[in-house]
Amino acid sequence: MTENKNEFKGDVELVTKGGEFDIVIEEGLVKDCQNFDTAVLLSLFGGNCGDINGKEKETWWGNLIPETKEEERIQSEFGCMSKALPITSSNLQKACEAAKRDVSWIKDEAGADKIEAQLSATNAQRVQLEIDIQKDAATIAGGIYETQWQEAVR
Repeated sequence: MTENKNEFKGDVELVTKGGEFDIVIEEGLVKDCQNFDTAVLLSLFGGNCGDINGKEKETWWGNLIPETKEEERIQSEFGCMSKALPITSSNLQKACEAAKRDVSWIKDEAGADKIEAQLSATNAQRVQLEIDIQKDAATIAGGIYETQWQEAVR
């Protein structure tokens, strides 16, 4: 049985290179993501820093979809920390823990049993975050994300 490329399943597949995110196009069609990689990207970088109270004008648009469950809301604590805090070793540790919290929902949704994260500065303005989400000792999602630490360039 062949896969029907016109039948969309999952999220839009996103890839990241150098801190930029692109939609994957394959054979002229938007490719769908069959795993949790796009969901990880959105969890880490897709929220709105002003969304601390769930107010309609302060939240990420995806949180406003009526069927969105509370546990599916995205705030991206990691992304917000990189925009608000100076780049120090202490803040990198805090941001790494925030990244783990941002993707912790995958434990319930996909049965992941281990989430590992490492965050390091690659220079005075950029960081590299490595996320590895595992189920039964096999990686089911994650990746390496290099991004600009926004507060470092102000």
